[in-house]
Amino acid sequence: MSSFFPDLVRALVIVAVLLFYIGLLWRVLDWITPFDDWDELFVKGNVAYLAQRVGLLVAQPIAMLAVIGQFDVGNLWPSARTLLIEGAWVFTALLLAYFFVDWVLFPKVANRELLLADNRAVGVVEAGFYIGIGLLLNGSLTGDGNSWVMTVSSTVVFYVLGLAFVMGVYWLHEAVTSYDLRARLRDGNLAAGIELAAVLVSASVVTRVGVAGDIDGWVEAFGWFFLTAATAVVLLYLVRWIGNRLLTRRHTIAEAQEAGSTTVAAFQATTLLVAATIVAATLSAI
Repeated sequence: MSSFFPDLVRALVIVAVLLFYIGLLWRVLDWITPFDDWDELFVKGNVAYLAQRVGLLVAQPIAMLAVIGQFDVGNLWPSARTLLIEGAWVFTALLLAYFFVDWVLFPKVANRELLLADNRAVGVVEAGFYIGIGLLLNGSLTGDGNSWVMTVSSTVVFYVLGLAFVMGVYWLHEAVTSYDLRARLRDGNLAAGIELAAVLVSASVVTRVGVAGDIDGWVEAFGWFFLTAATAVVLLYLVRWIGNRLLTRRHTIAEAQEAGSTTVAAFQATTLLVAATIVAATLSAI
């Protein structure tokens, strides 16, 4: 009972900070878009745009879960200040990712136009990008360096590496598919969007292990990051190949997408996410 009130205060402060940054991110997105967001979301019922916005908003608490456990109610104000600073970093990192994702997906086509046309494939893929980046930000905020300079610099460096990795997975997936991935996304093929979003999130689940934890030196930290990143890529495409050959024997992934089968795509996505979770847990125990 004696710990009830301190725990309550801790919970209230954490919730207040999270809601502040989620609300701020929502408002900033409203400010930087040249159209009426309320009308698009809640009058027109644009599901694609909602998926993008929800992906960004969910990424903020996913990333900050790494630092919530460090909140010390015995040092309320220093802990609250630290939480605000780290929340500001996550907010800034996600806002930067917002512009990078647009450039990566369709560098010659405005993503905004596709989202405003309620292209749900693009909305789902963008949500996958942001959730993946949230997971990698989460990993980069866990652990400490041997100095505050090392701690701060490793957080920034591994965010950049994580962002580059998620983009690299997108380009790799585009390269290994036998069809024109961007054309299918542009045409609103939801099955292709679900599969790609699952690949991005699953790869980030595994690679998060490579950016999490204490850092004693750059060589070891980089080595662990690239090992987990390579493991993630090999695992995902092995699972994808097995699923294509054994689990969905009547239809290949390409055929399912051609037919617009979202159920097959969702099944493949679930398989990827389960496999990624198991491998991430195994790597975390090493």
